[in-house]
Amino acid sequence: MSQIHSKLSSPRATAPTIPCDISSLDPLPVEIQNVVYDKLLADPDLTLTLAGLSKSHYITLIPRLYERVEVTDKVVERGLFEGLLTGANHLEAPGEGRLPTKRDLLENCKSLVVASLPAFDAITDAIQAWKALLAKRRETGTVPDELDGIFNRVTHLAWGPDLIDAICRDATEMDENGVNLGDRHHRRCLSFKNVWNVCLRLPYPLPKTTCDEMMSVIPNYIHFGGKVDKSFIRYHNCKSDPHMRSVEYPLRGRLARVDLVPAGFEEGVDPLIGQARDIVTYCVGDMHDWTNFDSDDLDEHAEYARNPMHFVFTNIGTTIAPDGTLAHLPPDLKQAVLEKLQRKVRHEVRAKLLASAPSQVWAADRIHLRGHEECKFCPQVSH
Repeated sequence: MSQIHSKLSSPRATAPTIPCDISSLDPLPVEIQNVVYDKLLADPDLTLTLAGLSKSHYITLIPRLYERVEVTDKVVERGLFEGLLTGANHLEAPGEGRLPTKRDLLENCKSLVVASLPAFDAITDAIQAWKALLAKRRETGTVPDELDGIFNRVTHLAWGPDLIDAICRDATEMDENGVNLGDRHHRRCLSFKNVWNVCLRLPYPLPKTTCDEMMSVIPNYIHFGGKVDKSFIRYHNCKSDPHMRSVEYPLRGRLARVDLVPAGFEEGVDPLIGQARDIVTYCVGDMHDWTNFDSDDLDEHAEYARNPMHFVFTNIGTTIAPDGTLAHLPPDLKQAVLEKLQRKVRHEVRAKLLASAPSQVWAADRIHLRGHEECKFCPQVSH
């Protein structure tokens, strides 16, 4: 759930007088009630403000809390999907003057962050339950098109490190009948029609099982929206894997942002040298398998080939001190340093490809180096 942050008010000599009760919270979803009550307890001044709000205020206030939903085990237990079906006895498109239903609230979500495997399953169960409800209602009448599916406005999907690790371990485990649990991906695939921005927050350090399974497992669980006109995948903590295997499968995204873990600070050691070396080594090996879609020599299997998208390596030059302090490239030097390093990296990749795979030298121009950048939906996850 979106977190509400507040500063504690200073103690009062006398308790404030509540002008009216907050019984108007009763129609709200239970997890929102909990968030509101937590906020009220933390700030008496806000208690006075919220206590006097009318239902019309809640109609505009509460949906905004759903714009970014972080689904954790705790949030599910507190009732994120509670009332989704029971509140849909009379299916109708959202209208003026009525409190939003649980489904209405979930439709306000633009960024969906999934923290764990139980949370992932809870989401897919909710989606399947809603689909089943609509199918049943359509047998006896019509259902407004606006109610088809949930999370239709989600454009950004993020996976937490615990989820990635669990999904990959799940793929190698067997149940009591000897069935590979990973086969459940046919039920557990998060496919939203408008998702174009996917963030994978890799575990750090990356466990061997996760490293070995990640690129064969993850594509079974994520799909970009079929009608989106732009798409990219961002790998956070890419240096969790020393070989950068995390970017080997682009999920048909047109752009991959590879967010490097900050380099450990060492006196007299230039972090750019090590980062550039790793990028060159990775790109030379990976680009051997790229397909040039502009070539006249494409074979019949080209549509299934690797997509030669652009690679944007971010967090270049960022270091972390032993005490956890982060340092980024100075703003006045950043552009010049990155442009020079990008030319150097492209030159080295081009030279190595020319020696080993001359037909692939074009791919070197797809490499882009950037300094510290944050995903606007989930900043600072790589720190």
